[in-house]
Amino acid sequence: VHITRGGTATITASQAGNALWNPASTPQTLTVNKVDLTFTAENATKPYLAYIPVLSWMVSGFLNDDDQSDLDVLPIASTTATVNSPVGDYPITISGGSDNSYNFIFADGTLTITKIDQTIIFTGYPEKILEKDTYDLEASSTSDLTVLFESKNTAVAIVSGSQLTAVKP
Repeated sequence: VHITRGGTATITASQAGNALWNPASTPQTLTVNKVDLTFTAENATKPYLAYIPVLSWMVSGFLNDDDQSDLDVLPIASTTATVNSPVGDYPITISGGSDNSYNFIFADGTLTITKIDQTIIFTGYPEKILEKDTYDLEASSTSDLTVLFESKNTAVAIVSGSQLTAVKP
């Protein structure tokens, strides 16, 4: 008997008989169970607003010299995250696939979406300002978030909202 994959086969033993014995045969059912393969989603990271990376998995549990090229239909990895998903962790799941010799067991991974850098650009800022003068500061951010202003030395300049007031020259 040569086993080629999981399933059920009927094996028959027979004897043709001779001058003294009648022919005889008897069937026996042979069940070959599939072997479990474990597919583990590989963790991945992407910056906010970047495309979803190619998601992949690792597989373990092959018998003999088998590898993934021997499988009938490969499973796929996917995630619920999108390009616009906020920063955080999202599941990477594996589904589908099939094979005559192997059962598929799936283990999830994690896609981590990380924060991205922003740039703040002053669009209105005085090169010089005289004592007691005021100036309306202007700046924008590549994130489109509101830019806030503050003075790190209130003995020289005070900021209220976006208005800069010189205290000392």
